[in-house]
Amino acid sequence: MQSQPSRISPAIAPRLAARWKLLDEEPDACCVVSRRMELLYLNDAARPLVPIPWFGKRCWEVFSVADGRCGSRCPAVRAAASGTEPIYCEETLSPESESPARRGVAVAPIRPAGADGEGAILVLRPKLPGTEQEAFQNELLRRACALRSSSKSNGSGAAVAEAREDRALPGLSLPEARRFLAEETPFRAAPQDVIEALAAVAFQKVVPKGCCLFSMGQPCDTLHVVASGTGVIVLLAPDGRQRVLDRARRGDVVGAAPFFEGREHPATFVAESDCQVLSFPRDQLLRLLGAEPGLCLCLLRSLAGQLRRASCLVEQISFEHVQQRLWNHLYEEARASGGGQYPRVLAAMPTRESIARAIGTVREVVSRGLSRLSKTGNLRIDGRRLTLLRPPPDA
Repeated sequence: MQSQPSRISPAIAPRLAARWKLLDEEPDACCVVSRRMELLYLNDAARPLVPIPWFGKRCWEVFSVADGRCGSRCPAVRAAASGTEPIYCEETLSPESESPARRGVAVAPIRPAGADGEGAILVLRPKLPGTEQEAFQNELLRRACALRSSSKSNGSGAAVAEAREDRALPGLSLPEARRFLAEETPFRAAPQDVIEALAAVAFQKVVPKGCCLFSMGQPCDTLHVVASGTGVIVLLAPDGRQRVLDRARRGDVVGAAPFFEGREHPATFVAESDCQVLSFPRDQLLRLLGAEPGLCLCLLRSLAGQLRRASCLVEQISFEHVQQRLWNHLYEEARASGGGQYPRVLAAMPTRESIARAIGTVREVVSRGLSRLSKTGNLRIDGRRLTLLRPPPDA
């Protein structure tokens, strides 16, 4: 494709660099591009692949692609321009400093576009001989989805922003933190001196509604306890769909499994409402656990509860029809009006998208299910108010 003048002003480069510096921690080559595939940011791993000035230029003008027609047929171009779902493709690059190598490319479109026109994140990884195709492709797509989710915490203009860490933020005072840990968390059986030690090492984070506390794929070196508000633990599929694995409320521990396993977060925490979180750094908490083995039992009880909820979730997905899962979810979310089980009222019905995430399906299926339940007289929808009138036969 013929080179076209860049529409990107160099004046925004420092802003983009500050916003996307988080990608420099990635071992894979990562790029942020506009919807026209103009390069806006390259992380440290990607810069050696482009020996010429690159800012604002379209990717095929900068990367040493083996196929000069890349720009006219590449699915990444179409995904960045108008797609919403992440896609995978492959390209052979021939940078001056390396021999030609086949690379997998995962493209995660950013919708809505970022504050400075960011349209997609590209993750490039060499495809080694003997690589199992499906596993390689799915892993790269998962990583791109995780980075897209993380990117929504960096001010890119998307809906999710970063949790703020600050001891001076309005929140729990030290006496309030001690009382909270002693009365409303899994640590409540611990002796008072241990509670005081826990409160002393904890720091507070504010997680505004819609923001991420942590994202899938991020290293886990902190254990968290929700002090106020609610959040959901969300799993991102390679095709971009989301599934709510668990809901965290006041007093719940989150991030325990990867914390003790020493691995990355397998899912993303998104705040449903403004949240205050107490966070415990790994080294300090492990020292306390070693000195007070009873704390381990406290956390084991919390992990057992999470495992039980995960087993129930697997059972629902495996054995319940989606219509049954939809009704059960609405029933649990609604409140009984009067003395009996029905009617049950949801004064502010969640969006169909959030319901879909919660029951493991897509928005269109939820819409059809609600319409069917309305026609059969099982529920009534008045604006955002939903009333469950009577259960369907298969509930």
